Amino acid sequence: MLGLTAFALALGEDSPGAIGVEVANRASAETADLVGLFVNHVPVRVAPRGTGRAAVAAVDEARRRVLPHEHVPFDLVVDLLGPGRAPTSVAFSHLDVRGHSPRLDGVTATRLTPPHNGTAKFDLLLEVLDTEHGLTGAFEYRPERFTAARVAQVRNHWEAALLTLLADPDLPVDARRPDFA
Repeated sequence: MLGLTAFALALGEDSPGAIGVEVANRASAETADLVGLFVNHVPVRVAPRGTGRAAVAAVDEARRRVLPHEHVPFDLVVDLLGPGRAPTSVAFSHLDVRGHSPRLDGVTATRLTPPHNGTAKFDLLLEVLDTEHGLTGAFEYRPERFTAARVAQVRNHWEAALLTLLADPDLPVDARRPDFA
């Protein structure tokens, strides 16, 4: 939840108030034993307040509260809010891939980078992989909503927020907010 909290801080004025967070969507008996990818996003209300430690705990609690609703498609939530009330579709994805290379006797496996089809599924998406070599991330965005310069600014503020949350978790989050003036 540290990465998500830092992302919310980095968004500043562009924060929609709720950020889509990936879930495996295997809570039901019907999908538990199926082979395939059943990923959904749940909207997590993110409003970091207090110290960094308190903000991360609040974001984690907000995520836990929405997990019982992980079966509801994110797009449906946005559509049901209706025109003018739908949030900017901002999403965050975190995947821990440390030590998760497939091991099969007699087979050599190579991790592939999935191809990008040139379209963005969200107005802004931050995908973070936690690897043996540290965090690596990629932004995907709709250019009609975000400029490349603004995404670079969010990236820089996200990195700074991560570092300060780790360095001093008891610092108030208001002291970490980027200056967008």
